[in-house]
Amino acid sequence: MLNKASTGSKMCFIKCVVYDLKIQSENDKSDLNFTIGTDCISAVLKKRSAMCSVIRNFKYRFIPALNTFSSDSDFDALYPDSVQKHSFIHWTPIEILETALDWLQLESSSHVLDIGSGAGKFCIVAGSRSKARFTGVEMREDLVKVANETLAKIGMGNVEFVQADITTIDFKEYTHFYYYNPFCEYIAEFDRIDDTITYDPETFRKLEDYVIDQFEQLPVNTRVVTYCSESFPFPASYELKDMLYDGKLALWVKTKP
Repeated sequence: MLNKASTGSKMCFIKCVVYDLKIQSENDKSDLNFTIGTDCISAVLKKRSAMCSVIRNFKYRFIPALNTFSSDSDFDALYPDSVQKHSFIHWTPIEILETALDWLQLESSSHVLDIGSGAGKFCIVAGSRSKARFTGVEMREDLVKVANETLAKIGMGNVEFVQADITTIDFKEYTHFYYYNPFCEYIAEFDRIDDTITYDPETFRKLEDYVIDQFEQLPVNTRVVTYCSESFPFPASYELKDMLYDGKLALWVKTKP
């Protein structure tokens, strides 16, 4: 159910997209083309019974406006249950994301790389709050599919997802970076997303070494935010500038060539 309380104090416009319709009369078409705000949702709901008599095979989706994901549960509801269940461990909390965005100091020309983007939560929520570009790289085809399906529900043009091994990505194409311990499943004893990754410390070291080497080649003042990656060995050219949540969230800046 939709109500004002669920959208907070801000006006949240919702675009209702209706398709696969069977209309009984030309006059009914006008009822199906509307953009509603929170102040008129109740009026729309009053018309629901009448509309149901007009529409057959009714399918719809609500596209939230930017900045409407005020909680993790709000966003995670966009995911299928099989993806939602991994949120607590594997998807970035919005509280963490907000601090990360503040630390990254993005501009409209910035291009953020999310290393191991999973189901796309960081890029999508961050992209709804910034004019910068966001690219998520993820090796699992099914998670990239979920990320793109979720992105399609919202309809933003500054976010994209790429299915690829991180070792095929040239970091010099990006200006800012987010690193949420993307390779931990190779050394974890439990809490893996699925069985496509098995215990493999050698692969873990190879992937981590590639990222370290790529970070080393980036220009001075490059900013990297890490989460739950306290043991990641940054090159000596980077300095730790800030950290919160007992060191779990950290800002690193390259200060030396």
